[in-house]
Amino acid sequence: MSDGKLVGLLLCAIAPIIFLIRIYRYRKAQAKAGYPTVQGTIVHQVLEVKEHVSTDSNNLQEVSYEYIPKVEYAYTVAGQSYVGTRIHVLVSKSSSSETEAQKVLAAYPVQAIVQVFHNPQDPRDAFLENDPGKRMIDAGTWFAGIVLIIIGLALIFVE
Repeated sequence: MSDGKLVGLLLCAIAPIIFLIRIYRYRKAQAKAGYPTVQGTIVHQVLEVKEHVSTDSNNLQEVSYEYIPKVEYAYTVAGQSYVGTRIHVLVSKSSSSETEAQKVLAAYPVQAIVQVFHNPQDPRDAFLENDPGKRMIDAGTWFAGIVLIIIGLALIFVE
């Protein structure tokens, strides 16, 4: 078997794995929909900015930024105090748009009272937003999977 066909088979195998991982994570998030809530208080927030530098084939550098809203909230479960940092049940809320990231932070001003979802077996497992979304597999995942399959099939059959 040629290297191209082997790579093609590998790419075709990766796509379903990506779908299965996404489905697993989505179902795990849905299971957390029944988690109990307690009242918490936002104690800190900051917008973290990460700079990403890449170099193209002409040796020109391109700079992009990732904006990550970060919050800390204090809450108490069964008399034990905790501090949480996770906002969303499923994904991080980073963005390439500073405006979008600021909107997330605007929802959680310092001293705001919030509902904290927490795992009843491990209250350290907590988050503020409990909506895994309407789609089990989002458009980006479909696109990536389909592209991998098309490239894989092309490598298998066009030799």
